[in-house]
Parts: sequence; structure tokens; C-alpha cells
Amino acid sequence: MKHIKKIKTELSIDLLGFSQGAATATRWFEKSQFTFNSLVLWASVFPEDVEMEIINGKNTSYIFVLGNNDPYFNNENEKKCIDFYASIHFQILRFEGKHEINQEVLNLIY
Repeated sequence: MKHIKKIKTELSIDLLGFSQGAATATRWFEKSQFTFNSLVLWASVFPEDVEMEIINGKNTSYIFVLGNNDPYFNNENEKKCIDFYASIHFQILRFEGKHEINQEVLNLIY
């Protein structure tokens, strides 16, 4: 009879969602049994159907990233979005750019 040894591995999983994909990433974060090292939401609003309490009690780094010239965010909704993320303890990162993944900021995160 062969015995299979169970190998214990520790994974470091980072979850990044960009634009509309951030809502999907957040829902996956909410429902997943995985432990994530970080949840990065880039140029997106927080999905209304996800409970904000998902971030409580988890040892995860929360980051929101937004370009200073993102055409999907005007002055009013940009401030509202940033204030919201700050209120739920996300680190806010800004960069000079539009609705795009900025390589320099991505390198800072990872």
C-alpha cells in the first residue's frame, strides 16, 4: 500500500482587480476560503453587494489605486470614492496617469 505524504505549503496570494474586474476580485475575496496577502482595487468603486465587514479581522493589506486623470472619475465621485476607501482602512495610492495600470505603482506594491 502506498502512502501519500501531505506536503504543507504556505502560499502568499495577492489579489488585484482593475476597473470592472475589481468588483469580481472583491466578491471572490468575500467568498473565498483563501487567506490573501493583499487586496488591491485599482480604478474602481467598491461593489455595493459586498459587505464592508469582510475586511475586518483579516490579516490582509488593502490598497486602492487611482490615476490623477482617470476619465471615469470626476472631482465629485473621485473624492467620494477616495473618502470611502480611506474610511474602511485602505491605503490610497495615486499616480500621474489615466485609466491604466501604472508599472511604477505596481512595482511599489509588489
